[in-house]
Amino acid sequence: MVYLILLPQKTKDVLIIRFSQFHFMTKKEFQFRRSRVEKFLKKRHQILNVLGLERELNFPIGTIQKFINNDRIINDHRIKRIDTILTMYFKDWSEEL
Repeated sequence: MVYLILLPQKTKDVLIIRFSQFHFMTKKEFQFRRSRVEKFLKKRHQILNVLGLERELNFPIGTIQKFINNDRIINDHRIKRIDTILTMYFKDWSEEL
């Protein structure tokens, strides 16, 4: 699945376009997405190839590793990209956690 995420200036909503379907995401929904991604990375990091995931997402090397080991915050843009790729790779990701 391919998502296009648009962040309008000075609004509380996020516009996600998925195959010509529009969905506005509130801050609360985005916070749920952030917590879901963070819990998944903390809980399942032993079975993930973290370096491979960073390369797939074109993140600087160590971004996810520093989050897991040093509790460094991942910015919103990267959380969205991680969520998108986990949705692509894991069939039941929307029901996870």
